Amino acid sequence: MWLTEWQVDEDGFDVAVGEDVAWTLYESDQPWIDLILAVPRAVPLQRDTYAHERSAAELSSRRSLRGVVTRIDQVSVQFVSSERRGFSVPEARGGQQHSVSSLSDRRPHSGTITGWIVRVRS
Repeated sequence: MWLTEWQVDEDGFDVAVGEDVAWTLYESDQPWIDLILAVPRAVPLQRDTYAHERSAAELSSRRSLRGVVTRIDQVSVQFVSSERRGFSVPEARGGQQHSVSSLSDRRPHSGTITGWIVRVRS
């Protein structure tokens, strides 16, 4: 599943490999993930602490997951200026993944951490 960096940071959230978790998950923003990852990867669900802002249709994708965290990949990407859009956008397919032991165990990277891909064995 996907964990969004700004939500992790705002909530002071941390999780580590080997931890037992019980999360409510929602459908992820797969087009965003496809845009940033250098190597395509299906990440169908995300932990979303802003679920109260989702539509009824989005809320219908809600699923509960209990299990043990088996892997965490930190995802970082460079942002580049977009004259067409007038602001910075992620470099398409430029995202890098680095295996980490926890969300607080941030590896050296170029660019900006945008999130984490977390595997859970249920």
